[in-house]
Amino acid sequence: MKLKIFTVVFTALIMVVIGSAFLLYTQLQTLHGINLQALENKLYTENTTILSWSLRSIDVDALDKAPLPASWAEIMVVDNESLVIGSSTSKAHTGLMMYKVPELLDQASGIIDAIKNKKPATVQTETYMVAVMPLDGKRSLLGFKPRSWEKGLIGEQNSQLSTKIASTTTLLLIYLAAGLALSFVIALVVSSIVTKPTKMIISAFEQLSLGNFDAEIPRARGKAYNRIADSFFRLRTSLVMALERLGGK
Repeated sequence: MKLKIFTVVFTALIMVVIGSAFLLYTQLQTLHGINLQALENKLYTENTTILSWSLRSIDVDALDKAPLPASWAEIMVVDNESLVIGSSTSKAHTGLMMYKVPELLDQASGIIDAIKNKKPATVQTETYMVAVMPLDGKRSLLGFKPRSWEKGLIGEQNSQLSTKIASTTTLLLIYLAAGLALSFVIALVVSSIVTKPTKMIISAFEQLSLGNFDAEIPRARGKAYNRIADSFFRLRTSLVMALERLGGK
């Protein structure tokens, strides 16, 4: 009987532990499957808008001294006719022809068209963006922004997320192992508590059947158990009285 109770309790607890662990694991897998590409695209678009807006108020006379945000690469002033870079936040590019800058060469036609139209425009690719802002009819302001900053930021977030998921998975395995051990202990204790009174009752009846009229069932908490104890006491008393009568005859 003890083994059956232990098996039932242990199985039930194991099902609860494994079920809760499985639910937590599926939630972790959901987090692991989150695609941050949409966030990267949103950041890139927002930074593009900010760059285009910032070009309207930048001080071109102090361009080489202006600090650049981490997500921007370069801001330069280009002559509309000669396409020579008059000044730039990168001193190495000052005085060069625009097409000498590799980042601008790939989209040179789009940039030149924007300069000729003398209207604010944005030339955007999968890896970088160039914002064009006309100045005084003879010059244009170009802002260059690569996508690498957003990629690095999202990559860092992905790395942190993966690290946290891995640590949480480790804690989940510890929880599962601890749950299994605790389930074993609880099942063992419950089976012992439940079967102990039954063993005492069986032992008392066995002793009585062997002629030990001193056997008794001790009182304990619980109406059902005490009713059995009272019944045993009445039975023992009846047997003693019956034997006394038979002996008197």
